[in-house]
Parts: sequence; structure tokens; C-alpha cells
Amino acid sequence: MPGFRLSLVRLIRRILGDARWCTLMARCRGSRATYSYGPHGTLVASDETGRIYFFTTKRAGRYRNGIDARLEATWAKYTTDAMRFGPDDVIIDVGASIGEFALPASRAAGQVLAVEPEPRAFAALKANAELQSKNITAIQAAASDVTSDLSFFVAADRADSSAIEPDSFTHVDIVPGVRLADLLLEQAIDADRLALVKIEVEGYEPEALRGLLPDFRPRFLSVNCDLERRGESPLDEVVELMETAGYRVDVRGCIAVGHRISEEGRPSD
Repeated sequence: MPGFRLSLVRLIRRILGDARWCTLMARCRGSRATYSYGPHGTLVASDETGRIYFFTTKRAGRYRNGIDARLEATWAKYTTDAMRFGPDDVIIDVGASIGEFALPASRAAGQVLAVEPEPRAFAALKANAELQSKNITAIQAAASDVTSDLSFFVAADRADSSAIEPDSFTHVDIVPGVRLADLLLEQAIDADRLALVKIEVEGYEPEALRGLLPDFRPRFLSVNCDLERRGESPLDEVVELMETAGYRVDVRGCIAVGHRISEEGRPSD
């Protein structure tokens, strides 16, 4: 019987299509979100607070409590009350995926660079930047410790593709890898304007950091250190890299938050 029910669900989903299926599931859970198809294989979630492009049905449930609520929660995950931003500031979103951090960042700072290598995620990121913000620059690349092409392991049915080989993946893409320091020079970003670099790259965080530090030292760093580096957390390595570069580091769950220390030994403003 369980196998029959699963087969029936799959049949209904195939008949309805992904967009109508996501809408049906939202209604069953009391959500007012609706779903439709966007360009380049994307899906679109819409509600009274706005709309957002995404690329896999596994993300659909994130917007059932409101698109703005999801964006605010993502912003809060990587920032603290001590972080202050203004119109002259630049924020870098590394591993931006579809832009759930870059979008609220664009409201806080004058300029946002959103870096994402995976083609489907990048298509959604670019669509979101064009739809909702005029100050996000979407860049299709993988942050690394060298500026060179690298192998990127794509998990097509999930949102956790990585330059670190996972236990399972569907295929390997060759993507442009870039040192963040090289990217910032290419984009002519003034080091004094660099306020925050957020990094979530599925276990590849140490390489991304080494491509940034010590050439550029943003006021704040916020780095995801989940168990994604071959099943282990890169937290110890990330904290060491930050402290060596002159940061006071606070750990909040799986997030390492770095506050740049001034020459006088105090956190920079």
C-alpha cells in the first residue's frame, strides 16, 4: 500500500507539473503562495510580499510563510546587530545561489556582488537581481584560492553542489574559479568600502577565504561551516584563517563571524 500511494503521488505530480504541484502543496499547508514557470528552467514563487525565482521544487516550501520572511531569516542568519551598513558600502555574497542573502543585502548596502557557479542557480540569481534590485552584480564563478577553471560537482536534485566531491552527484561541470581578491580588483572595489563578505560554498570555505585574505580585509566576515567538507566542518581552519588575518571571531552555531580588529586592538567600526 505505501508503494501504491507513492506511485499515485508521482503520477499526480507528473500530470500537474512542478508549478501546479507546488501550489497545491502550499494550499494544503495553509500558504497563499502560488508557483509558476520562469525563464531558463526556473520556477517562480509569488505572494503578497513579492516574487522570487528558484530552480528546484525542493526549495518551494521555503516560501510558504512568505517570501520576505524567508529573505529576512537568511539575512539574520549571517549578520549581527553590531554590523552597520550604508550607501557607500559593498557586500559580497559568495555562494549566492538564487540570491536569498544578496537581495536583503542590496537594501542595506550601496553595492552587492553575488558570486554563484551553478548554471541553474545562477539563472535564478540573475533573474532575481534584474527583477528586484538595481545594485546587484551577478557573477558566474566559483570562489577559490586560485584563479583557474575547476571541477564542480553538481547534485541536480539538490541545492548543495560543490567544488568538494560529495558522496553523490549527478555530473561534473568545469566552471571558472576565481580568487576573490582578483575579482575585487577586476571590479575596481575600493578596499575601504568592503563591509561584509558572506561565504557559503558547501565545504569549500577555506579555499574561498584564502583567495580573499590577507589581500582584502572586509570589516566583517560571515562564513558557513556546516558539515559539508567530506562530512566534516571546516570551522577550525576557517577560524584560524580569520584570526591570523586580524579578526576577532565569534561562533554562532555553524556560522563563524569575524570582526576586523583595528591596529589599536579594537573591532573596526
